[in-house]
This record gives sequence, structure tokens and C-alpha cells, in this order.
Amino acid sequence: MRRLTVQLLLLITTCLAAQSPTQDDLARQAWNCQASSNKDLPDLVECLTVGLPDDKEKVHALAYWITYNIDYDVKMLRSGTIKANEDFLRNKRGVCSDYSKLFRSMCDLADIECYLIDGYSKGVGYRAGRVPEKPDHAWNVVFIDNEPNLMDLTWASGAVDASNGKLKYVSRYEEKMILADPAFFAERHLPADPRWQLTDTPITLERFIANEGYAEMTEGLSPTQSYADSLAVFRQLDEYGRKDATWRSAYHFHPSHENLRIRVEELLNNATHLSRGKRVEEDLVRAARYCQDAYRLAELRTDWRKRKFYMSTAIQGIKYA
Repeated sequence: MRRLTVQLLLLITTCLAAQSPTQDDLARQAWNCQASSNKDLPDLVECLTVGLPDDKEKVHALAYWITYNIDYDVKMLRSGTIKANEDFLRNKRGVCSDYSKLFRSMCDLADIECYLIDGYSKGVGYRAGRVPEKPDHAWNVVFIDNEPNLMDLTWASGAVDASNGKLKYVSRYEEKMILADPAFFAERHLPADPRWQLTDTPITLERFIANEGYAEMTEGLSPTQSYADSLAVFRQLDEYGRKDATWRSAYHFHPSHENLRIRVEELLNNATHLSRGKRVEEDLVRAARYCQDAYRLAELRTDWRKRKFYMSTAIQGIKYA
């Protein structure tokens, strides 16, 4: 898609270069950019970020476009079956994972470091005191000037109203969910991997579901800043190492059956990807190790109905590698 004329591009670039763009400038720039399918994404990101002086402005422009153009898919939420949206930009409708994946893809094209975070939330369907079996929400962390920032594009776009027993999406821009304050964010978001809490005082899942305010969640706890060192190590890993580290930490944080399933499946998926294509010894050794870890985890859970399936899959992966 090359819908913008050279004249419009030059006009936007000149105006933004003259002075730092205001929020209204960024919003207008978002309005001027269009996309009708996933193949338009590179052109869309170029349109949204042209002439912007730094990553903070670019992040705002990307976020504005998503919040203006994407609606939450209440129909999918009602169905109880969440599946991947194959062409999110064509449908202009999706769930939290779609919002988060789109924003991460946009940031990748804009050369901005961004991560998708799975976690627990206090959104529609939340019941105080109920321990969730698995993560139920997704958001992003984006690095600007080497500092992590929290972004929930789903909740920045609107909210699902569950009053009167009927789910209804209400489009409503929420600036507080863009580059959010970590303490404010923590009141309704808890990452499955605790390294992404980004607060001085990390909390447990039990404290999260038992309290509403951040002050109550952290009462009696001593502040720490250990997450900074943990993130520095995490950022040096490749995509397979990050998946392994994420779900190892998530399962340790909340050792539920569902988190075990996710961890085992991620290990086996890592092994599959590393074994494909050209056979590289280092990759095959690593794939075999992931299969061994998956086998060990499944073997220990004699009460798990998928135990034999995953053990068999792991054995096949080890033999192949």
C-alpha cells in the first residue's frame, strides 16, 4: 500500500521536524494512515512514524492508530473459544493477544524493542479471591531509552461492559494504559513471569487476587529492584531462550496444571523449530535438551491426563535430534 502522496509525506515531515509533536499532532498523523490487510503493515508503520524524532513519539503514534482502528471481538469472547485472528488488519477486530501481537509487530518494523507479556488480570469475568488456572490477558512492554514501559493496547482502546448479564464493547480511549505507571498498572495486571512486574516491590499471585489497591498488595513487603538485573539477562537471550525462561519462571511462580501444559508445549515447540531445516549440531543438542526437560516434567505428574502424549512426543524428538 502506497496511498500517501509525496506531498503529504513531505508536509507531515516538515511540520513535525519544526517542533516536537504534541499529542494532537500524533493523533492526526494516526488518522491519516490506513491499512486494509496484514500485507499493508510495513507501509502503515512507515506512514505512522515518518518524521517523528524519537521512539516515545513513535510508540504513541502506533498506539493511537490501534486504539482508533481496532475493536474488541466480543463475539469471540462470548463463544469461549479464543483463536488466532489470521488477518487482524483486514477484520479490525480481535482479542488481547491480537492487540499485543500487532503492537509488537509494529514495533519490530519501527526498530523498537518490544515484548508480549502474558498474565493475570482483573477484567471482565474476574472474581475476587479466585485463583486462575492460567494467564487470561496479554499486554506489552516496550523499551524507550533502554527503560521498560508498560502498554495495554486492549484496555487503552475500550472496555467490555458485563452489566445486565450481556457483554458489550464500549470504545473509550484510556491514556493511562499507554506508558503506564507500574504501581497503577499492577492493581489490575500481574505478569505470569514476575520479572515483568517492573515495580520496586514484587507481589505474589495470592496478594494480587486478595487486594484491590497496590498499597494493600505490598503491605509489609520490603522493596527490591531485582527485576532490572533479571531483565538485563533476559534481553540477551534469543527467542528460544526467552520462551524457555518465561514459562519456567511462570510455572515456578504459579505451578498450576495449565501452566505446566504451556511450559511443556513451549519446550517441545522450541525443539521442533530448532530441528527444522539445515541440521546444525548446536541446535540439535539444544533441541534434545528441551525434549529431555519436557519429558522430565511430564513424567513427574502422574495425575496429568496428557502425560503419556507429551512423554512420547519428547522421546520422538530426542531420537530425531
